[in-house]
Amino acid sequence: MHSVKRLLKTDEQWLNARKIGGSDLACLFNASPWETPIDLYKRLALHESKPKKDNPLMEAGREAEDHIRALFAIDMSKELEVECPPKEGHWLFHRKDKSFITCTPDGLLKSKPDGKSGGLEIKYVSLYKDEQKAIWLTNQIPDKYYWQIIQYLVAM
Repeated sequence: MHSVKRLLKTDEQWLNARKIGGSDLACLFNASPWETPIDLYKRLALHESKPKKDNPLMEAGREAEDHIRALFAIDMSKELEVECPPKEGHWLFHRKDKSFITCTPDGLLKSKPDGKSGGLEIKYVSLYKDEQKAIWLTNQIPDKYYWQIIQYLVAM
């Protein structure tokens, strides 16, 4: 493993320790609906950030994570062990050689056959726009999530 796993006890510690994470990589590739590359630069380099407000879909997604993870663990029980994130605090993974490359997975996975490990990213999606439906229904991944997965592969 080329990463370091840290447990940060408070939201403030976690927010301050994060550097370039999964959503940030999507931003760097202009695939983020939430932030521009200039916003990212201001947040990371200049420490200027706008407070982010949760919307009802974000809140529902966080509420659903434990349940989705549990169902995933049941579905994959023959192939994978699923480790839940800490109940208090946050995991933060970063590369040993490039500590600015970070991620916070929604779970850890370990393959039962060979012991290989990885991260779990949970998405709670609502298909209320035709464009979103078309992406998911053709077994594609939206670009904003694709870059997040790439970040996890690099950071973990």
